[in-house]
Amino acid sequence: MWWFMVPLCIVVANPGGFTPETLYDHDIDHGGFGGPVVKLTRIADQFGVIAGARGGWIIDHGLVVGAGIYGMASQNVKLDGVEIGGTPGEEYRLEMGYLGLEFEYTARPHRLLHVTLQTLIGGGGAAYLENTPCGWDHEDPEAFASDGFFITEPGLNAELNVAKPFRISLGASYRFVSDVDLQGLGNKDLSGFGSSITFKFGSF
Repeated sequence: MWWFMVPLCIVVANPGGFTPETLYDHDIDHGGFGGPVVKLTRIADQFGVIAGARGGWIIDHGLVVGAGIYGMASQNVKLDGVEIGGTPGEEYRLEMGYLGLEFEYTARPHRLLHVTLQTLIGGGGAAYLENTPCGWDHEDPEAFASDGFFITEPGLNAELNVAKPFRISLGASYRFVSDVDLQGLGNKDLSGFGSSITFKFGSF
């Protein structure tokens, strides 16, 4: 009887030898990239520079799943102690940084110049740093006050294929910052438009 059950099991396991239908039925190309980013923006009504890096896994040349990390590179955003509940007449420097997951879609990546849409979802922190006798470049400046926040940053980029392993992207984005709870500083002070340049190195 066992000899009759063998072909029956084969038919049940794979009736007709068919291939199941799927939403995505062709081979997927994989790639990846990484590179530095510089953003120009306004923070607390003052000009600021944000620098960082981002990278990701590229799926079928168009979809990117990755991450980014950014921090203030300029040290010119300062507030008087009266504004933040500190020592009157003393200047405090504002420091900010954030990181998160990034998702990006590239339209027609094979074209010399093309467009990408991206967004970052993550969190960060802001702090008032006290001036020290050594100035702002002191190795371990003391934080007068600090707080964390949630951030979403969608953006639109124009990207140029410079070479097979290298691309330059110019973009504009908007930071939506929430849950900031620092005296003299609100969500609108850390939120705002920014312009950016990104240098991408990888396999596209």
